[in-house]
This record gives sequence, structure tokens and C-alpha cells, in this order.
Amino acid sequence: MDICQKKSRHLQVDEPHEGVGDHWVWTAISLPSRLRITSHLSAERSEVAAINCIQQIRARSNGRATFFTSDKLPAYVAALVATYSTAEPQPRKRGRGRPRLTPRRIVDSQLRYAQVDKQRADGRVVEVRRRIIFGTALDIESIIKSDGCGSQINTA
Repeated sequence: MDICQKKSRHLQVDEPHEGVGDHWVWTAISLPSRLRITSHLSAERSEVAAINCIQQIRARSNGRATFFTSDKLPAYVAALVATYSTAEPQPRKRGRGRPRLTPRRIVDSQLRYAQVDKQRADGRVVEVRRRIIFGTALDIESIIKSDGCGSQINTA
């Protein structure tokens, strides 16, 4: 079944654009079982779509923060913070200056997140960079070894 019919760049001016064009499939897989937790279809790679996907993951799990890996899309960080954090309580005694309009977020201490950034040249991957966003290298290394997911942070 072809959901998108054609790429956005191939659409003609007179063609209907509703439901046609580029779409993204957001998929969350549990390792080492390769069990698909959720799939989410979106017309854009936005923060709203990322939050929706991460909230689906949380709803289908025990609700605790787990180990996440992804590509370098900044929307994932915002989605994880929005889903796995709590608002910092307002101070009882107000100091100088204006109060914050939105409270600071306290990220769950159990959240582990790493990104894989693939640099490409002429359609080929020339460099792979791995970066830990939440958690420590020791924590993530132990998770990777215990899950049997290989020896490096990856998105496969």
C-alpha cells in the first residue's frame, strides 16, 4: 500500500497536496527482542511528532525512563525532556527579578539517551559520531553489553 503516492518535490502545482508527499515513520523497537513498541506516521519531522511518538512509548511501557538512541534530530531531546521530566517547584520565597513564566524542568535521573550522527559525502557515510546526551558512559556501556546489542551505541 502506497500511503504517500509520491515525493513532495515531484508534486505539480495543480495536484492536490492533502495526504500526498513526504512522510516519516517513527518506529520504536525494544532490544534484544526486536519487539516493535510503536510506529507513528507523520508528514513532518517536528517536535510535536517526536513528543507524540515518545509519549506512545511511555504509554506502552511501565512508564519509567529507559535507554533511547536516535539520529541527531534535535526534536528528540525536547520530546524526551517533555515526557520524562517534572516541573521544578516554585521557590516559597521570591528573590529579585521577575518570576519564571515556565518552570525549569527536572529530567528523570534514570533517563539514558545517546545520538548517532552520520556524516555523508556523495551519498556514502564517511564518519559516524556517537554522543551521550543523558546518562554516563559507564551506565550506557553496561546497558549495551547486558542487552546484547553489540559493543557501540547504534540505531540499528
